[in-house]
Amino acid sequence: MMTTVKCLNDCIKKKDDNKPIIYKESYKDIVEAKRLFDEYIKILKERYEINSTESCFIPLLDCLRKYGEFYLNENMFKQALEPLLLFYKYVEPLEKQEPSKLYTYLSVASLLLAKTYDALEDYDIAEEYYKKSVDTDRMLNDGNSTYNSITYTNLLTSLCEFGDFCQKRGKLLRAKILYQEVLETIQNNGVFYGREWNDVTVYHGYEDETTVNRTEEATRFAIISLWEIETELLKVGKFRPTIKKYSRKLITSPQILKSCEEDDVELLSHEIMINSFDKIRWLIDFTSKSELEFDICQNRFCVDAKCLTAVMELDTSDVCQLVVHTVDIDQATKILKEIVKMLNE
Repeated sequence: MMTTVKCLNDCIKKKDDNKPIIYKESYKDIVEAKRLFDEYIKILKERYEINSTESCFIPLLDCLRKYGEFYLNENMFKQALEPLLLFYKYVEPLEKQEPSKLYTYLSVASLLLAKTYDALEDYDIAEEYYKKSVDTDRMLNDGNSTYNSITYTNLLTSLCEFGDFCQKRGKLLRAKILYQEVLETIQNNGVFYGREWNDVTVYHGYEDETTVNRTEEATRFAIISLWEIETELLKVGKFRPTIKKYSRKLITSPQILKSCEEDDVELLSHEIMINSFDKIRWLIDFTSKSELEFDICQNRFCVDAKCLTAVMELDTSDVCQLVVHTVDIDQATKILKEIVKMLNE
């Protein structure tokens, strides 16, 4: 049997030169490596079909993950889809079960598929899997029974990866929310779980070196990325209102209906961040003092910006669109500038 030969490729470039060099493994004999993976996975699948216990399930999942990563390291993204989709197929039913340590496989499978579809430039599907990975890691990191150093570092990884994806796609505010969550997660981890902090070594929470390094890397990555986003926003302008068209049937303001006879009414709007309860409370107080109507829109949903329960139903980890119900552009601009200045920092 031919031995699979490994060699080192160029290191993966990071956002700063102080990070440790990480090398990707490259297999010279792709055909032989594929044959070995296929053969081993076949054996593991047969074992699992006979004995569907965790002791047989985990080796199968690990092998499928490594198979997908093998293709990713070789930049063979189309080939990576088959083992990774099979990996995801095995772990997807876990969503219907009580959270357990196996949930980490659901997060990992989602993240690997996200990176694969990202490389294949299928950005819509990639975004869905990035979000799935982040949501899974958030749930695990919040649960007392599932929280550990693995779920903690997985959350940092998925947040950084999703943030980087959004930043490259020009979704700067959403990326900003994700990077801020990275720093908040690290800070909260220290507060809630009694981890020690100082200015010299960022993190002393766990004895394992991987967790310490990952925390330091995530902190540095998030801070640098936030600086890049702020620099970009200064170039393009932080205040960038857009026009949102409303059907006349949805307008209740007599002033607007009287001044505009078109079927579609154009209202001024702006992206906002409501990624903390303090921001939501401020927005509710601000809009409630105005006689104007305000909507917060996200994807297909629009809710009353003055209603706390309605606003809390939105995904606060994503960007929203605030719409001011007035055809007075100067008035809408003045209001939006004040809101954006408060919420988007």
